[in-house]
Amino acid sequence: MSYYKDNQPPVGVPPPQGYPPQGYPPQGYPPQGYPPQGYPPQGYPPQGYPPPQYAPQYGAPPPQQKHKKDKEGGFIEGCMAALCCCCLLDAFF
Repeated sequence: MSYYKDNQPPVGVPPPQGYPPQGYPPQGYPPQGYPPQGYPPQGYPPQGYPPPQYAPQYGAPPPQQKHKKDKEGGFIEGCMAALCCCCLLDAFF
C-alpha cells in the first residue's frame, strides 16, 4: 500500500530506504574488460608535471609604496581635531 496517489511520491521527497534499488547497476554494466588493464598507466602523470617550460611565470611584485606622514594623520589626530572643533563651536555658540 502506498501513501501517494498513483504510487508516485511528490517532488522533493527523498527516495525510499535501500537506495540504490536492487538490480542496479544492470547486468553487463560496466562492460567486461572496461577499463582496460593497465589504464591509467603507472606513473601517470609523470613526476615533475607540468614540465618546467609550462610552469607559471610570475613577474616582479609591485614596488612598495612609501607612507607619506604629512598626508596621513591617523585616527588619534583626527579625533583630537574633532574634539578641538567641538570645543571651539561650544565656546562660540
